[in-house]
Amino acid sequence: MIELANGNIMMASWNGGISEYDLRKKICVRSAKIDIEYVDFLLELKDERIAFTVNDNAHIYIYDKNKNDKKFTTLVGHNKNVIKLIQLENEQIVSASNDGKVKFWVKQDENFINSMTLYLFNDYIRNMIMLSDGRICVCADDKCIRALGVKNNIGNFFVKYVPLDREGKGNCFEIVDNRLN
Repeated sequence: MIELANGNIMMASWNGGISEYDLRKKICVRSAKIDIEYVDFLLELKDERIAFTVNDNAHIYIYDKNKNDKKFTTLVGHNKNVIKLIQLENEQIVSASNDGKVKFWVKQDENFINSMTLYLFNDYIRNMIMLSDGRICVCADDKCIRALGVKNNIGNFFVKYVPLDREGKGNCFEIVDNRLN
């Protein structure tokens, strides 16, 4: 469930649908039935479309809530389920998947194309967040944390990470400054 820019709530249901609710009026504003079992993650894009991922599915779906045709754009590129989506200031989408890859999707017209794939991990990615300084932080089962700096949002990436030893100990909280000037 997410709060939309208009103050409404968008949520996914277990029975294959996504719905928008106006909590002030206590009504369902719109909904779309989709042929999937379980939606994992929702993200409102800057153009007010909704990006979402599906459990046990390697695709990213884009839903235009302002169109009545209820059609979805599908982004294909990962080999395992996508666990997290982030949108950058320049409207690029960043996706992290259990295939160990982070992908950057560039908006072209109304669609997105994969512009870059980073092969960061040999194991499942568990989480990805946007830090307040603009870096993207990714962690995985191989006990590494990797921070990605994006320079001018044109695909120049610097990767720094701090590995942990097998017991999960080590210098994992060392401050690594890879901010770009």
